[in-house]
Amino acid sequence: MRRSPQASTVARYIAQHALLQEGKPVLVACSGGPDSVALVHILQELGYPLALAHCNFQLRGEESNADEQFVVALAQRHALPVYTTRFSTEAAAKAAKESIQVAARRLRYDFLLALCAKHKYQAVVTAHHADDVAETLIYSLLRSKTPQVLQGIPPISWEGRVRRPLLTCRKTDLLIYLENLNIPYRTDSSNLHTDYLRNHIRHVVLPALQTIAPDPAAQLIERYALYQTQEAIAAQWLRETCAKYVLGHWPTYKLLVAAMLQDHGPEKTTAMLHYFLREQAELDYDEVNEVLRLLEAQTGKQILTAALAFTRQGDMLVGMRRSEAAAGSALPPIALTQVPHTYTLGPRTLVVSAYAGSWPPPDVAQHAYLDADKLQGILQARIWLPGDKIVQPHGLHGSQKVSDVLTNKKISGTARTHALVLTDDAGIVYVEHYRIAARVAVGPDTKQVLRVVMDG
Repeated sequence: MRRSPQASTVARYIAQHALLQEGKPVLVACSGGPDSVALVHILQELGYPLALAHCNFQLRGEESNADEQFVVALAQRHALPVYTTRFSTEAAAKAAKESIQVAARRLRYDFLLALCAKHKYQAVVTAHHADDVAETLIYSLLRSKTPQVLQGIPPISWEGRVRRPLLTCRKTDLLIYLENLNIPYRTDSSNLHTDYLRNHIRHVVLPALQTIAPDPAAQLIERYALYQTQEAIAAQWLRETCAKYVLGHWPTYKLLVAAMLQDHGPEKTTAMLHYFLREQAELDYDEVNEVLRLLEAQTGKQILTAALAFTRQGDMLVGMRRSEAAAGSALPPIALTQVPHTYTLGPRTLVVSAYAGSWPPPDVAQHAYLDADKLQGILQARIWLPGDKIVQPHGLHGSQKVSDVLTNKKISGTARTHALVLTDDAGIVYVEHYRIAARVAVGPDTKQVLRVVMDG
């Protein structure tokens, strides 16, 4: 049977990026909208075994319930396994002090990744397409917290567990595919509201750009592909060039700033320091700018981040762990051995209590719920350090950098600087802002819950 043009495009992209293995089942995130419904049919056309997963965020009343029923019916027509869940999204967002969009994304990926791990699917597959990439590029120009201002959508993320095979497909091509095959789909009315920034970009900004270019999304996508190649070349140059001006080894080192300025001038030096401090110190854009103010400061001036101290010393910028800096600048870990008890760690307050196990635990920002019997050794609290990793976060495989947890949660500034981790003798068990190690997560068999409430 001859493939559709859309399926051929997707097949080439899958092969180019080694996204999926033939014969191994994949879990498709299916909202019922045109993009995900097209993805289901294209992957079926290519012969991949599928299961569908649908999240009902209960934000649009009966319309949300109708979407759920549509996806279940779609799965039944094609004899596919289907998983559905419902979230109290508004309550979750309020408890976590997040926007509805951020909370929905967190709930969605937690659900999808947990299903993928439990049922051993090769990957979660989402229906992000080329027009989503164009919108994301514009969004990143406005909201990026990293020196890499242009950020698109990667084909692989979440430590390899999420794959996106439609990134070279245009929205119009997906709609043509559905129309040609007479395939029904749902329309989410909230996608038409321009009070959300992404929708505003889609319905207002991109159409306005058509007065400059006939198809601005296509030009953005084409230029972004070129930018990615150029950025990789630039990153290699930055790595090799920065190494020439570094004395010592991470995390204690001296940057020969005066020599950088003499050889490369202020603009290139700023770019080099942005790259080095992001890669080595895992600082975000605002934190790097704060450190760079030292270039105009007097010798001896010091700036502290969560775990590092940066000092201007003559022609050099010196970086080291806060524990190795001047006395009084570090915040040592504290052991949480008394229960109940209230502890202080710098500007933060931690209230530790225990209660009989209950399932599921509340979903509250800055509250850690741990299975007390699964902790190994002494529970401690400290500010996170560059290089910290949480092994097998709940719902995920492998490990995740603490810096990535904070970036994914869009935590920046002081909140990022003073973010806490909880550790036991085996490693990090909790990262503030919702990442807990699976080995200490509260479950139906938990007998005693240890709660740590973080304020300040």
